[in-house]
Amino acid sequence: MREIEHRAVREFTVMPEHVVHPDTTPLQIILLLHQGANSIPVVARDSGKLVGMVSARDVLVALGGRGSA
Repeated sequence: MREIEHRAVREFTVMPEHVVHPDTTPLQIILLLHQGANSIPVVARDSGKLVGMVSARDVLVALGGRGSA
């Protein structure tokens, strides 16, 4: 830990292959999840800032399926 304690977290992050926006349709998200994504960053269109994450479970819950605890 001492070797990395002064390094910035950006050195360890991986840029996502796909991102979606708050107005992305559920179908588009399902297609990305079907292609193998586990969760997808949601970024604001205007600023590019992260506003959340969406997962397969989130979509299932939104569609009224199982997945809620």
